[in-house]
Amino acid sequence: MSIYIVPTWHCNLHCPHCFVHTYKDDYNKEAFFESLKLLKEKYIDEHFVLHGGEPTLYKDRYYEILDSGYIDSICSNLIVDDEIINDLNHRDIDIATSWNPNRFNIVTYNIWLSNIGRLKNKPLILITVDQDLIKFNKFKLLSIMNELYMRGVTEVLFEPLVDNSLDDTFQYKADMYLCDIHKLWKEYKVPVKSLISEQILDWDMRCDSKTLYPNGEVKRGCILGDECHKILDKCLHCQFAKVCKPCVLHNRCSFYPEFYKMMKNV
Repeated sequence: MSIYIVPTWHCNLHCPHCFVHTYKDDYNKEAFFESLKLLKEKYIDEHFVLHGGEPTLYKDRYYEILDSGYIDSICSNLIVDDEIINDLNHRDIDIATSWNPNRFNIVTYNIWLSNIGRLKNKPLILITVDQDLIKFNKFKLLSIMNELYMRGVTEVLFEPLVDNSLDDTFQYKADMYLCDIHKLWKEYKVPVKSLISEQILDWDMRCDSKTLYPNGEVKRGCILGDECHKILDKCLHCQFAKVCKPCVLHNRCSFYPEFYKMMKNV
């Protein structure tokens, strides 16, 4: 189980697939750290993730949280200054960062690449399979993977898009995009490992996590939604029910059946 620690919803980027930066930043320091302490006491063996928004944005919050010693990993856009990079290099925590075709301009992309290269502990690259990605040139994506590999990156994780406004047509296109990417990954021997190739065989999107909000409130579920709901009836009767453990925040399928069948036959 993951415990998401969110000191702020604010961010210095405005990614097209992300909406959390629109949330109210009602930070309450006393309530926040009291809840953080209680969470650590109750879930001492669970994985604590510093998340956001951009969790490094307000340095006073960032330092106080990390200095607590409770955090196992951080998810940052890495558009940060030298001080933050130097601080991360002196901490024993895992790092994750996201890429999206429309996330960066030329300047911020080069800052991102440079900061990745300067990190001692190389980050996991997260890529949301959204409408921008499935329109993006696949060979350009392979080129970006090679740029990341040259800076020490070894793993990438393609993540499903949480957006209930999309229909099954999008999901099919996303499924086929991943199939094509996997074929190119093998054909061109991309050195960065794609973790979804393993995860699809035991698809676990269950929300058994907790999230600490900036105001000190703790909610069940990840940062992408409020309290969890029941599993959809159609999921219970799906042919992949024994393989896919669906996210109960979804009102549509997030599984990739064609990609699953491809990996099953490997």
